[in-house]
Amino acid sequence: MSGVRRRYRLTSVRNSSSLTEATKRRLLDFFVLGVPIYRMRFRIGVYTPAVQKFFRLIRAVLAFEEECRVAVEGAVEHDETTF
Repeated sequence: MSGVRRRYRLTSVRNSSSLTEATKRRLLDFFVLGVPIYRMRFRIGVYTPAVQKFFRLIRAVLAFEEECRVAVEGAVEHDETTF
């Protein structure tokens, strides 16, 4: 699949999961806050593989968007606190 890029549209991403809109919003909040799936398993009442699939989808869309941006140019400084 080298050279082949998947095109994501908002409607295709939103419709790719059968979760309700309220659940998707709640999962997106948890994703942004960095809550691990194992911590959510009793709070949201959604099958864990469905949450994993939704998170993978979010990561794929974010990766697609990042590829579209211009790479950082020039020197990049970092120190030991970065790691």
